[in-house]
Amino acid sequence: MTELQRITSNNNGEKPSTGEYTIFTIEQIDNPYEILENCKKIVSVLLTHKELKPDSEKWKSLLPDRVVKFINQLDDLDYGNDEYLFSIPSIVSSFQNSKIRKWEWYSSKLTESGFEITFNGWCSFKNYWMIHCQMVPYSKFHIEELESMFQPRVYKDVITYKEFTL
Repeated sequence: MTELQRITSNNNGEKPSTGEYTIFTIEQIDNPYEILENCKKIVSVLLTHKELKPDSEKWKSLLPDRVVKFINQLDDLDYGNDEYLFSIPSIVSSFQNSKIRKWEWYSSKLTESGFEITFNGWCSFKNYWMIHCQMVPYSKFHIEELESMFQPRVYKDVITYKEFTL
């Protein structure tokens, strides 16, 4: 099964039978269905438009509006304070770089107040952006990797000091 097929088919929190995997668990949020669907759309769009250059303006029309609107409201200070925020060209570039991207979407699952995403391979904390850019604070994240559970440690969370309109 391809990664695109798993995005739409694996919706019960399936885990890879071999190898390492990473699970992002997001809890106690509003609109978990919408945020998870946006994450699926983000990865699907990045996978299906590999021919586009990272700095193409077309990304703004392909990515979910919620993410684009959030990123458009960030300034240099925000990027400096919140270390897991990235511009759209940076996001696309790192996704397209096989030396950086060491993961594939494997499955997802809605929970009572959030969702889980399971990645086949090691999904770097640099990928928090796909959830964080939807106004999900880091305090709602739990990451499981190699059977260890932790929360992201951040210097500042832009959501705690700046108001955004989406």
